[in-house]
Amino acid sequence: MITGSYRDITDAAIDPNSGGTFLLSLRDSPTPPPSEKKRMAQLPADEAEKVKWEAKYQGAKNTLKELFLDVLVVLGGNGTIAATVDFADRIESELDVSTKIICLPRTIDNDINTHTRHTLSDGNEVETALCPGYPSAAEKLVRAARRLRTTATSTKRIFTLETMGRDAGWLALAATLGWAEVVIVPEVRAVTDPGITDATDQRSFDKDTNDNFCRIVFDWYAKNRSVIVSVSEGTLPKPTDIYGPRKLIGAGDQVCAILKSYLEDEKNTDHLEETGVIRKVFPNKIDDENCAITEVPEVRCQHTDYDPRMGAPSSYDIELARVLAYEKLKAMLRDGEFGRLPVLGSVLWEHELKDAGVNEAKTVEMRKATQMLLPENPYYDKERLTSSKAFDDFLRRLVGEGLIE
Repeated sequence: MITGSYRDITDAAIDPNSGGTFLLSLRDSPTPPPSEKKRMAQLPADEAEKVKWEAKYQGAKNTLKELFLDVLVVLGGNGTIAATVDFADRIESELDVSTKIICLPRTIDNDINTHTRHTLSDGNEVETALCPGYPSAAEKLVRAARRLRTTATSTKRIFTLETMGRDAGWLALAATLGWAEVVIVPEVRAVTDPGITDATDQRSFDKDTNDNFCRIVFDWYAKNRSVIVSVSEGTLPKPTDIYGPRKLIGAGDQVCAILKSYLEDEKNTDHLEETGVIRKVFPNKIDDENCAITEVPEVRCQHTDYDPRMGAPSSYDIELARVLAYEKLKAMLRDGEFGRLPVLGSVLWEHELKDAGVNEAKTVEMRKATQMLLPENPYYDKERLTSSKAFDDFLRRLVGEGLIE
């Protein structure tokens, strides 16, 4: 839209194994991020940064006019929807543009408030998020954690499994269905500076959180002789410009360093030996003296990187897209429901999606589809640092039947 670089894919053959990447979209916006709006408004009109944003807006506007678009459907995540709301507000004030706008949520982070109900076994309801893209990524993370378990068991190691998730821990928590014992998510992170709010700033666990986390991990190790710790990239991020301004690295490695430091601290030796985390073995005797060999668990990091967003979507995702895009979106276009996005009214099992999914679909105002982080209560157990039964029920509805047991 911004550069006027587009092509007609009406009759294009679409390989379902390619996911949505065939659209070749990039991370850009015709309007400044919401966090920058106030600062931009205070800049003089000839300020270079302000001129750049105005050029982007005019470029997108010209594309709408050039194509005589009646309706623009924008697919994307939290940042995309926020930018679209700003763009739509400005377009509405333009006399020479009549394009109407609809959004469709699509993000593996699952951090958009779709105003979806999740009915728990006790009858209580939770307002949750359910975005196309997340079921596929969650299923792949479950498989990744289960594959990693074979190596963790055979090598008697502790692995951190780093996942995407800049602000939200939905993806990291999915690894619990892959038998990850411990999960660290950004929503419940303790930081040294309570004033830090930007996810690109440096964070670290405070001492109490650090010690509690290590005790939980090593208690699991004493029991199973292997542990998988799922870590969201936004938990302890180290910002880098090596891969671009938005890339975070190192959360999994930093958690490894925390665990190694705990193992090496002499203050913890007695506890670690008492619980059997550190063990001394005596393979033979030399001159009536025991030849002691100390077994200390190794700690390694495994990065999932882009793997959860690669390849074919899951069967649940395909059905969810059919309900929201092919069925509900068509009805929205027909009925003129603009400025809104289609969502699923309640969390359904896949067979329910096929049978009654269209009846459960509804629309929400775009501006009400704000960012939604993982609801700590009731989805995350802060004491045990893992998922709750409520989240397990939520996730089991979204992943393949073969992964449930």
